[in-house]
Amino acid sequence: MPVIETFWVKDVDGPREYVVLGVQPEVHTSTLDRLPSLPGPVQYRFADGSGTLTAIDANTFEIARTGQRVCRIR
Repeated sequence: MPVIETFWVKDVDGPREYVVLGVQPEVHTSTLDRLPSLPGPVQYRFADGSGTLTAIDANTFEIARTGQRVCRIR
């Protein structure tokens, strides 16, 4: 999965900061036009592999494991 973006987020209610990777997996298709795969939806993950995030909007994300909100800072 290619990494298409890297950015930092911060806890809405605290001082913790995390590095997030946006990755885009390929969706394998079987079509008549013979495209082997197409880009899938972007998935967000912590760079250290500790979890995933769900995008709320372009700058707000929710940690899947805890439900805590984080905001993009850089």
